[in-house]
Amino acid sequence: MLTIRSTGGPERHGARRFFVDVSVSRRIAVTPQNWRLRIRSPFWRLYGVDGEGAELRWAAGGLRLRPERLYLVPAWLDFETETSRPLSHDYMHFYLNGPPVAWVKECFDGPLPVARRPAVDALATVWRDALAEASAESWLARQGWGSALAQAAIAAAIEDLPRARRASLQGWLQSDAAVEAATERILRNLARPPGNEELAALCGMGVDQLARRFKSATGLTPTQYRLESAVEEAARRLAETEEKLEEIAEATGFTDRFYLSRVFKARLGFTPAAYRLAHRREGGVERTWSGKRRESPSGARAFTERGGDGGAGKV
Repeated sequence: MLTIRSTGGPERHGARRFFVDVSVSRRIAVTPQNWRLRIRSPFWRLYGVDGEGAELRWAAGGLRLRPERLYLVPAWLDFETETSRPLSHDYMHFYLNGPPVAWVKECFDGPLPVARRPAVDALATVWRDALAEASAESWLARQGWGSALAQAAIAAAIEDLPRARRASLQGWLQSDAAVEAATERILRNLARPPGNEELAALCGMGVDQLARRFKSATGLTPTQYRLESAVEEAARRLAETEEKLEEIAEATGFTDRFYLSRVFKARLGFTPAAYRLAHRREGGVERTWSGKRRESPSGARAFTERGGDGGAGKV
């Protein structure tokens, strides 16, 4: 976990922390048939391949993946994948906790090569070696080295940002304890989200003053922050748990599954059911009617079904 101190000093502004939470760290086989995906998720990705032929495309451009490099894909980015030949694909999913979502979207608007640093390169080598040992016993090593690599890659990416984009983070770095208390209250109470009046009383200020300071620090209003946090938590539960949609809606503060579905599709572009199925198949696991798990015959982790609009599958 990295701790960043603002230029105002710890006495004035305190410390701000950011850390990564790795959910998936794997090596898989991809082919031209199973790696034609459309993807958008609230977590970051780190990609690597063992040969030429893989590409990423998004609204503002495209990027060919080189075997000697690793690549970061920012959270919330709508992008597509493609490969012209079979490849071995190393990948990681991780959540970046700390910096505001609005800042991430502003500063990282497309995939980017992982910056070359001796420490980053060393961690990349160890992580990829751990992925080669695909045993249950190596899971902890894959997760541990993956977490260290993701955090180092993010730190290097922030260092390489243009000065103006780094400066835009100062609102978060210099946010006061009142705003931090409000964000903590929201995150700890997604099932019963606090209103602006409750947050203002907690912080000892008026509703309008809280709204201004909150927006300055996070780039979002308290209401927007609650909604973004709820969608992110719903996406995590859909991908990582067996909870029913009704249970997820209740746990994340939505009035019912239908409201959650509408908001989720508006934010991510597809329904909760499609999102869950995509992540099941990306992990190489599908459901039988008995509810048991079975490995996909091909071993590929991909969502190849086409949606109702005839577009590429989503993961």
